Amino acid sequence: LEAAVKAEPGSVKWAYGLAECLVRLKDTETAERYLKQILKTAPDFDRARNLYATILFRRNDFEAALREFIAAAEGDDLINVKSRCEAAVCSSMLGDDVQAARLLDEAIEEVPTYAAARFNLAWLKATSQNDAVRAGDAALAQLAELEAGGMSSSAEFLDTKAAALASLSRFEAAAELAFEAENVAARAKQVEFAEKIRLRRQLYEAEQRYVAR
Repeated sequence: LEAAVKAEPGSVKWAYGLAECLVRLKDTETAERYLKQILKTAPDFDRARNLYATILFRRNDFEAALREFIAAAEGDDLINVKSRCEAAVCSSMLGDDVQAARLLDEAIEEVPTYAAARFNLAWLKATSQNDAVRAGDAALAQLAELEAGGMSSSAEFLDTKAAALASLSRFEAAAELAFEAENVAARAKQVEFAEKIRLRRQLYEAEQRYVAR
């Protein structure tokens, strides 16, 4: 790819391919340089902008990442929908769950089968500290759509459903489901995740809901 970029220095295709490889190799500084050059030449290259935003997100620069993800979200291709979902994560990290929910709703409206959007919205509705966003019933409705598609046995799904039940004060059912999720995560050797679920389960056993912060 480096040879191709040298041979065709004006090709955004080769430059983007090289930037992708550099990100995989964790050389994000060089990748960022290529991506900035691409976006000067082709500002509507949404895939490149999404990758640039991802680098910013991993650097914990959530405000800059949010701007780039939103810029990459204009359109109805899958990369645009993916960018909306990632913008929603940034919004939530910055404390704006209302905007996060709106972005996820837009993504689902654009591509109803996009499971990541439904899953993220379910988690947000189940755990948001914002009373205007939190809605356990709505979280369960999103999970029901995923369940119909065969996504019901993962630790992530069970954990999210448990949080949704707890948000509705159905603590006994939430604790039972969290225990199941914890065991699934442990069997998959997801040690850190299993521990997080265990701590949530303890909240439900104490009749407290989990609030994401």
